[in-house]
Amino acid sequence: KGWILDTRHPNVVKLAQSKGGGCEPEQHYALWKRLHRHLDKHTVLQESFMKFIDACIDQSEKDRWLSKLENSNWLLHVKEALTVACIVAQTIDREGKINRNFQ
Repeated sequence: KGWILDTRHPNVVKLAQSKGGGCEPEQHYALWKRLHRHLDKHTVLQESFMKFIDACIDQSEKDRWLSKLENSNWLLHVKEALTVACIVAQTIDREGKINRNFQ
């Protein structure tokens, strides 16, 4: 029927499941497939983005700009988000082709 994309870290999922939560029971989504790909929480992304902005506007230490950019981890977060988006797009494309063959 469809896909469920879980972007939580696997350790977070396991911890929640050990406490009786974590995700809906499988029987509620029998026709759905799950895809697990970790993305950081919005607070981590926001902090990283602010460091990125600071690196871009700080004119006092031009020689350390690249180091500050790397330390922000912003480009790593962008890469991770694009990777997950690519996986989702490929999955949709693949499933769409499979579904069209059966129609």
